[in-house]
Amino acid sequence: MAIEYPHRANKDGTIDSICPLCYVTLGTSHFEADLERMEVKHICNPARLHYLEERKGQMRAAIEPRKPPHSEPAHAIADVGETSAGHQE
Repeated sequence: MAIEYPHRANKDGTIDSICPLCYVTLGTSHFEADLERMEVKHICNPARLHYLEERKGQMRAAIEPRKPPHSEPAHAIADVGETSAGHQE
C-alpha cells in the first residue's frame, strides 16, 4: 500500500511534501514530479518514530480520566465492624 504524502502550497509558489508518519517536510519544489522523487526515496527515521509514539502515549495519558489511587471494588471493602464473612464482631 502506497503512502499518500500531503502537499502544502507556499506563498512563493513552491509546494512542500510532508510525511504523514514522521511529519518531516521531505522537500520543497515548484514541480510535483520533484516531490514524487523525494517521496519514493523517503525512509522514516526509526528514532523519530519512537519519539513520536512516546509523545502520543504521553498526550493520551494527559487527557484520559485519572483513576483514584486506591480503586478497589466495592465488594472488597468490608464495613467497619464486619468480618470478611459479613458477620458483626
